[in-house]
Amino acid sequence: LGATLIRSEVQDIGVESDGSDPKAKSVILDNGSEIFADSIVLATGVRGADFPSIPGRFSPSIRGIKGQILRLEANESTVSPTYVVRGIVQARPIYVVPRPSGELVVGATVEEKSEDLSPNAGGVENLLHDAFMLVPGLREATLKEIGVGFRPGTRDNAPYIGKSGIESLYYAFGHFRHGIMQAPITGQIISSYITGKTLPEVAIISDPLRDGIV
Repeated sequence: LGATLIRSEVQDIGVESDGSDPKAKSVILDNGSEIFADSIVLATGVRGADFPSIPGRFSPSIRGIKGQILRLEANESTVSPTYVVRGIVQARPIYVVPRPSGELVVGATVEEKSEDLSPNAGGVENLLHDAFMLVPGLREATLKEIGVGFRPGTRDNAPYIGKSGIESLYYAFGHFRHGIMQAPITGQIISSYITGKTLPEVAIISDPLRDGIV
């Protein structure tokens, strides 16, 4: 479709004002190069709009919510599911996702007020306990990996998808733990804004300006 993929860290967003309303004009990479564009979409996860040239009043609050997942490997002694299994154990949601490779993904913890990306024993214990309660046959599986990351959460846990308050700059972040599931509607909303098409009705729920950031 004529797209060019550039792998690089983004240092800043080029914003000009000249005494009038601010307008985004470019993306500045960590090597100092500048990419100019008519429209810029920030799909930046927990970083949100935290860039030097974006005034604070245009930067909605994003909090990082720690999550841990486990990757297990089935063996000959493992009795594992062939489809996704979900449940709730002691008020904790738990899921087990089998992969064609024989790997099983178990998740996921939700830990507020944590800035540490190290796995902790309590979270791993809860995941294993809950997974065994849901699928007892997993006790014989091999624990291959513990994954830890931050999910981007907003004040009301609804994402920010739409106009930023800065001309030509759009936000698409804050999806919490539903980023993959909300990817299609996110793309539809953003493309509708940029092309001037009618917005889906659900766009009002994710309007970045709903918090009165401008």
